[in-house]
Parts: sequence; structure tokens; C-alpha cells
Amino acid sequence: MNFSKLLGTCAIVILTSSLVRADIISVTMTLNTPSPTANRLALGFAGGSATSDMSGTIIANIDINRVTGVISSLDFTGGLITTTNWTMNTTFGPFSGTNIVATMDTTPAAPGSSVTAGNFNATEQLLILNGGTANLPAAAFTQNFATDPLSIPGIGTGSLTSNLNNGVFNLAFSMPINNTQVLQGQNLTIVGTIVATGQVTAVPEPGSIVLCGLAAIGGLAVRRRATVRGKQRAK
Repeated sequence: MNFSKLLGTCAIVILTSSLVRADIISVTMTLNTPSPTANRLALGFAGGSATSDMSGTIIANIDINRVTGVISSLDFTGGLITTTNWTMNTTFGPFSGTNIVATMDTTPAAPGSSVTAGNFNATEQLLILNGGTANLPAAAFTQNFATDPLSIPGIGTGSLTSNLNNGVFNLAFSMPINNTQVLQGQNLTIVGTIVATGQVTAVPEPGSIVLCGLAAIGGLAVRRRATVRGKQRAK
């Protein structure tokens, strides 16, 4: 057995654990496939209704203990969400959304929102429509989200949890939306739930480090005894 190599490996494990046990790291989470309960926005305006599916990625800085998986903060920094085009018939006539894209942001300054037992304040997170257009021709109304973004806050409590599997923490994010915006004197309702998943690499647990150290110590003891015996035979 190469005990020098074993000692080097253990040293790396111990050093790595001490340095990255708790980190603020950037993670990219991918939106789940749209369904009636996830990543599908229900829109309502002036007697009309439509749905729009969301897909893409969201990016956040999270404070995570990479040994235990406990997450203590969440700070969205961007992402790219695309949506399917939609059209509804309203009392004003057809109302449509075309090529609308969005990103995510967090209102408190870094490190962002607190996460406690996997829960966070969803009202501090924003879905920001920052591309595409909404058109209501009968009212000569067009909103260009690239020049006039629309911020949609979450509602209630969101969740961000981790689950360890084969050395990787699988992240699960969920945030409800139930928002009302006023357009042309009418309420535009936006309801849905953003659901996404991501991954963070774990580091060895303290027990693994202890076992590594004991193995190294045991190896050195065996090597020392072998050296002593060799010297005795030489005499």
C-alpha cells in the first residue's frame, strides 16, 4: 500500500472539507416540464383567459452547507425563461403575448432572502418579463417588455430543499405566483408556480474524514512495525 499517497489523499479531504463545508455558490436550476401544476401561467384579462408555458433556466447564489445540505440564503441573479405565445379574446378584442422572455431577481441585497428549514419569503423573489411584447390592437396598446420590464413577485412561502444522492445534493425549488397588474384600467391576473431543479456537489462528512485519518495512522503503524522487524532480521 502506498501510505504516502494515502496521507496525501486524507490531507486533501480534510482541507477541502474545512474550506467548502459552507459556501455561497452560484447554481443554475432548470425548469421542470410544464404541467397544470408547474411552470404554466394562467392569464386572465377583461373577460378573456389563456395559458403560457415556461421553460429554461434560473440562476441564483445560495449559501449551502455542502456536508449537511442545509441552505440558509437565496439570491437570484438571472436566468433565461422562455414562454409560449398566447392569445385571448377579451371585451376589447384579441389580446396576445409574443416572444415573451423573463429572468429572476431577489429584492433584498446580497446574500438575499433567508432560507429556514427549506422555506423562504416568496414575495422577495421577482419574475421579471424583460423581452417580447403584449398587444391589444383595439385599444392601440402595446407593451415592449425589453424597454418596459414587468416585475411579478411571488406570493406566500416558497421552498428550496436539498436531497443527498451519490455525493450530489439534488436541489428542488418551488415558488407560487398570484399577481394582478393593471393594464388599460383592467386587471391582468397571472397565476402559476415556478418549479425547478439543480445540483450541488457534496463534500465528505466528518465521519469519512475521521476514518481516513485512522486508516492513515493504522497504515503508518504497520509500516513502522515492518521496518523494525526488517532491522532486527538484519542484526
